[in-house]
Amino acid sequence: MKKNAKYLLTMLLALVFVFIPACIPERTLEAKAASYAYGTKYQIMGHGNTVTAYPLSTEKLTIYKNSDCKTEIGTVKGKALTVKLKKYRDQAFYGTCKTSRGNTSGWFREKDFVRQPAYEHEMAAAKSRSTIYGRKSGSPFGTISFLSAMEIIGKSGSWYQVICKCQSDYRIGWIKESVLNYTRWDYDSREKKLLAEGTYYLTPKSAPYQHIEGSAKGLSLKEANSSSRQKFKLQFVGNNCYQIIHAATGLCLAATPESEEKIHLAAASENAGHANQVVLERVNDEINPGQIWQLTRSGSYFFLKNAGTDGYLTASRTFTLGAQNQSGKKQFRFTMATNKNRTNYQVFSQYDPDWGSKGYGKTNSMAASACGVLSLTNAVYALNGQYIDPMVLADFSVRAGYRIPGQGTAAAFFNGAARKFGKTYGFTYAGSTSSLTTLKNHLKNGGTAVGRIPGHYMAIGDYKNGRYLVLDCYASNKRKTTPYGDWKTGGDLRSGHMRFTAFYLIKAIR
Repeated sequence: MKKNAKYLLTMLLALVFVFIPACIPERTLEAKAASYAYGTKYQIMGHGNTVTAYPLSTEKLTIYKNSDCKTEIGTVKGKALTVKLKKYRDQAFYGTCKTSRGNTSGWFREKDFVRQPAYEHEMAAAKSRSTIYGRKSGSPFGTISFLSAMEIIGKSGSWYQVICKCQSDYRIGWIKESVLNYTRWDYDSREKKLLAEGTYYLTPKSAPYQHIEGSAKGLSLKEANSSSRQKFKLQFVGNNCYQIIHAATGLCLAATPESEEKIHLAAASENAGHANQVVLERVNDEINPGQIWQLTRSGSYFFLKNAGTDGYLTASRTFTLGAQNQSGKKQFRFTMATNKNRTNYQVFSQYDPDWGSKGYGKTNSMAASACGVLSLTNAVYALNGQYIDPMVLADFSVRAGYRIPGQGTAAAFFNGAARKFGKTYGFTYAGSTSSLTTLKNHLKNGGTAVGRIPGHYMAIGDYKNGRYLVLDCYASNKRKTTPYGDWKTGGDLRSGHMRFTAFYLIKAIR
C-alpha cells in the first residue's frame, strides 16, 4: 500500500496553504507532510506534532548540520537523553536536545531512534490507557491517552515501537505485543477529503443551468443539455488540495504566467499580482503549484484557490483569477458524473481520534454512541463523494432531539438530516424498508442506505455480484467486519450478529 509518488506529493503540499506567497520556493513545499495519510511514515509528526524520544543507544548521539547527515555539529551522551523531534525528511529527523551548552538543534539519523526504519507504519486509535517504555528494558515513559492516535513504527521481538500521545505530548516508546493487541483500534486513517477522488461535472453558481467545458478554442459555458457536456477528474494531493484534470484530454487545469504545450482557457487576468493565464496543460511529473487547487466549501459550492498564485478561479466571459469574495462567479458546484462513488469510498469510524473522545450530547462519547451519525457520513460519501463532518451531524442530532441519552440516535434522524443538509451535500431521504429485494434494487439504481441491527447502525454502500458492501463504523469481530468495508451476502445480512431489521434509503440529488 505504499504509494511513493503520492506520498512525495503530499509531503510537498503540506505547507502550501499555511502561508502562500506569490511565488513559492521548492524548499517550502518540501517542509512537512500534510495530515494523516494511509500508508505514509510519521503521520503524527507530519500533522504538526513534536515527538519526544530516547535514542536507541545509551552511548552517544551525533547531531548533524543538514538532513543528509554528513556534516557533524557535535555529539552528546545518549544515556537519559531525550530529544524533541519536530520534522522528518530524507531518513532524518530535525529536533532539539539539551547539552552542556544549552539547547542544541540539528538533524539526527532516523536509525538512531527507530529500530526498523523500513517498517510499514500502521495507524490505530488507543482504546485503553496502556503504559509505554522509553526503552524495552527501561522505566515507564508515559501512559497512552484514551482514544488518541497511535502510530506503530516498528517491531523487535515481542515489543512494538510506537508514537502515541501521553497526556499533553507525543512520544516514541515501546509496548508489549500482547498489550498492543488489546489496546489498538484499527481505523482507516487516510486523510479526509472534502470531495472523494472521481469524475465530476463543474457548474458555476453564477450560471446554474450551464456547465464548464474546455477545448482547444478555450473555456466556455454551455447549456446543461448540451451533448458535449464534459467531465473533470479530481486527483487528491493533500490538505484539501487537488489537481483538476480535463477528462477528455488528460490535461490539467492550471494558472501560470508562462507555460508550454498548453491550451489557453483565458487570456488576461483583471487582477494584478495573479497569473495572467488560466490554462489546460500537461500534468507535470514534478509538483507544480500552478496545477494545484485548494477547495474551500461554501454551502453547496466550493471556492478554488490556486496554490501557485493565490488567486481564485472566476467564471465570466473569459475565465480569470481574482481575489476572494462571495461572488457566484467564484463558486463552483461539483456533481459526480457516475451514479455512485463506487471505488473511492472510505469508512469513517466512531473511534477516529479526530472526534472519538468528543461528547455526543451530555452523555457518552462519539466513540460509544454515534453509530447513526457516522453511518450517515459513510452513506453519503459512498453515494456522491461528499464528506459531511460527523460533528456537524452530531450537533444537529442533539439540537433537534434525535439523540437518545444513554443509547444512541433515533431512526428519524436520517430523514431530518436529509431535510437539513441534503441540498448542501447533494442527497435526499428515500424512505425505509425491511426488504432485502427493495434494498438491492435501490443500491443497483445508484442509492446507498443506513441499516439497523439491534443496538447498532451501519452504512450499506453498494450491491455487486450477489453481495452487499457493508461499511461498519465500529468494526467488530463478532460481526466479522473490518474498518475498510466488507462484501456480505444476503444471508449474512439476515443471520447472527448482522441481522438487519430496517434500511433507511439515501439517494443523490442530480
